[in-house]
Amino acid sequence: MEFNLEAIAQSMSPAAMPPGKRRKMTILLILRNLGIIAFVFGFSYGYTLLFGSSNTVMGVCISTTIVTLWKVNMGMRAWQGSLVIFYIFLHIGLISHTVFTHPAIAIPVNIVSIYLILTLSGQQMQMKSYLPFATCYVFAEYAPVSGVDYQMRLLGLAVGGACTAIFYFVVHRKDGQTHSVWDVFRNIHFTSTRHRFIVRMTFGLTVAECIGQIFQLNKPIWIGMTVLSLTVPFLHEARSRMIQRVIGNLLGGLVFLLLFEALPEQYHMWALLATGFIYLFLTNYQWQQVFITINSLSGARVFYSADTALEVRLLLVLVGIAIVVAINLLEKLDLLDRIDIALRKWRRRRHYKQILREKNKQ
Repeated sequence: MEFNLEAIAQSMSPAAMPPGKRRKMTILLILRNLGIIAFVFGFSYGYTLLFGSSNTVMGVCISTTIVTLWKVNMGMRAWQGSLVIFYIFLHIGLISHTVFTHPAIAIPVNIVSIYLILTLSGQQMQMKSYLPFATCYVFAEYAPVSGVDYQMRLLGLAVGGACTAIFYFVVHRKDGQTHSVWDVFRNIHFTSTRHRFIVRMTFGLTVAECIGQIFQLNKPIWIGMTVLSLTVPFLHEARSRMIQRVIGNLLGGLVFLLLFEALPEQYHMWALLATGFIYLFLTNYQWQQVFITINSLSGARVFYSADTALEVRLLLVLVGIAIVVAINLLEKLDLLDRIDIALRKWRRRRHYKQILREKNKQ
């Protein structure tokens, strides 16, 4: 649940409220967060009953996307935004399966798919409208299914995408957005901050996925989620987030070892529910990472012992950080600017040649 509860927690933080209303609003905040937890778990449980346990993660993705889109719009007309939402979920189901058919097509397919998803969903960058969709793509890639399970995944994403699209239209139909899907592509500025961010995210997630495939890692999603979390629109923000992520993972790992080794097995689920609920109130990135790490290490006990899981997570987080650092360094080479200049020169030369040809014909 890392991907959208972060935005929810920030928008509903008690620290951002006027002091005189803080007590009343804190009570409302607690009730709201309890409602969010109940909805996410209830929706995911029902989704699992309908589409199978192998697709539970998609139920979590869809339910948290609904929660996110409650306050965030897609930056286009409501009915077109609804169609985009439905399309993205189907796209995720189809493409995340395609990349495993042959390694040779994984890289270009990932590049095109991630770029398209981020472009369509990233019009409200400051509100992180792209985050639930990008995360759903990452989860789908790192939790592949086949046969009947894949058919159920496609059906589940179609049904879930339709429910999300209808919900979105009902909530945002009066927002007054006038942009169309065509405007999204027509207004792409090759060297803008948004486009630079989309390109960095696209290549970062593609490299992370390739590393996971090459080394056949048990928890490659830890690399992908690190890249997703640390790739931010403004490069100067990434450095502090990297430090905070490492510290948060260390603290979270320590808490996990102390808490879950001391508690009997039957209390682990309640402890996870408690940490997930506390997470909804946090706005500090470092402390958010503490609780995310606790949750992630708990799930990794299927593959590793508690101490080994912590070691593997820290290693894969560092790999993710290395990918982000490398992509950010390439950004500083101004490659997009150079490509843009080269394209402009090519267009001018083409224009001049066309003019000369027309003069010669005369």
